Amino acid sequence: MSIVKTRELFHSALHILCGSGSTKSRMLRAYQIIANIVPARDLPRELISDYYELQLQLNTIEPRKGESAVYAGVVSLNQMDCAVIIDLYINIYKRLAVSASKYA
Repeated sequence: MSIVKTRELFHSALHILCGSGSTKSRMLRAYQIIANIVPARDLPRELISDYYELQLQLNTIEPRKGESAVYAGVVSLNQMDCAVIIDLYINIYKRLAVSASKYA
């Protein structure tokens, strides 16, 4: 996947995060958009640690039987946690936009 395509995925995820519905359901849908990103292949080197931080924030809770780790993590978030995660999405997207402009 190219950096331009990865940027488009983060752009779509941000649209979901800004959309309607509960914050937690938007977080789950946004993560589904970016879940197949392979950091070593799809991200500039300087963004890999930010992406892993995003994943870590979304996977902090041990899932119960039948739950995904992301679902368990998202349902346990408070509003401040959600704001931190949304900020990570925004910062990654902004930096991807700069990187992608070099390849466009």
